[in-house]
Formats: sequence, C-alpha cells, structure tokens
Amino acid sequence: GAIGGIGQKMAAARESGATLFLAPRGNCDVVRTSTPDGLQVAAVDNVTQALDALAAYRDHKPVVGCDTPA
Repeated sequence: GAIGGIGQKMAAARESGATLFLAPRGNCDVVRTSTPDGLQVAAVDNVTQALDALAAYRDHKPVVGCDTPA
C-alpha cells in the first residue's frame, strides 16, 4: 500500500546518490509530481515486482513505472 512522506523519501534517496527508487503503486499520484531529477521510480505492488524491477534496472531494461499499466 501507499506510504507517507514519499516525496521526502525520494528526495533523500536522490540526495544520497540513489538512481532507482521502488515505490508502492498506491503512491503514483505523488510520484508523478514529486520525482527528483535523476531518479527513476519503479511502481510495485509486491516483492516479486520489486525484484523484477531491480533485475530490469541492473540489465538496462525498461522499468515499470507509474505510467505503465499494472
């Protein structure tokens, strides 16, 4: 489910050097308007999707984001 303070969490992750952020699909409304430059967000509903997103990112393949149908 959605988590609180995701905008701040994304900003802190980016400031710490992160280039990929895993976000619950329930937060896509905030993700679409608050993603810092240089941060790619993978929208996930479960651990399997999170692992798939990490593998895709590692392999330089497209990552499922908030604008990709679930």
